[in-house]
Amino acid sequence: MYSARSLHRLFLATAIAIGVTSLANIALILPLGVAQLLEAAGAVSAADTLRFTDTLPPVAFTLPLLAMLVSGVLFLAWLGRARRHLNDFAGADPKYSPGWTIGAWFIPLGNMIMPGLVVADLAKASVAPGTPRGRLLGLVWAWWGCWIAQYVFTYASVIVRDLTTASIIDLVSLAFLCAAGVLAVLMMRDLGRAQAARMADEDAAPNPADFPAFTVDDVARPLP
Repeated sequence: MYSARSLHRLFLATAIAIGVTSLANIALILPLGVAQLLEAAGAVSAADTLRFTDTLPPVAFTLPLLAMLVSGVLFLAWLGRARRHLNDFAGADPKYSPGWTIGAWFIPLGNMIMPGLVVADLAKASVAPGTPRGRLLGLVWAWWGCWIAQYVFTYASVIVRDLTTASIIDLVSLAFLCAAGVLAVLMMRDLGRAQAARMADEDAAPNPADFPAFTVDDVARPLP
């Protein structure tokens, strides 16, 4: 059953979690990346970098992972709720079943593209017929592109041996992560608004069941 309030609450919780995730990663990766670049440039020694790393509290290393996990769970909950809303929209015909909102993320290699397709399909079905949907779909694919980019750069930073290159890649990955977070929040906001607008349009439209059937016999029937 459609519930704008439930979807909005999940949106707010997810947006906060995404914000915490971005800030936690910035607080960890940015100073470490700068320290490693300074070490590579010869401005500081490896011992200085190690001492700086030791000054960071343990929570600086665990919070980004925990925040990312919470963000993921909340995002999937929001995605599932938004997908169930399609059952209340007349004429909505999404390509992917509700199970894909979770399953798409756990398909090896397929999870590089399937979640983007599933969310794009949800976005298309959420917009009322005749309403432009280019902005919403643009946000979907911009978000997904940034998410995949940060994943690729994160993996690349692990396999690169050169310290300077790895540090630069880490910072680029951080930038894509933050961009993906901002775009995800904008996408969720606009999709929620699109669903609310579609539901309002359908509630305002007349229901044929409210009008009795009109037949030829009604015309032929004499007036009282």
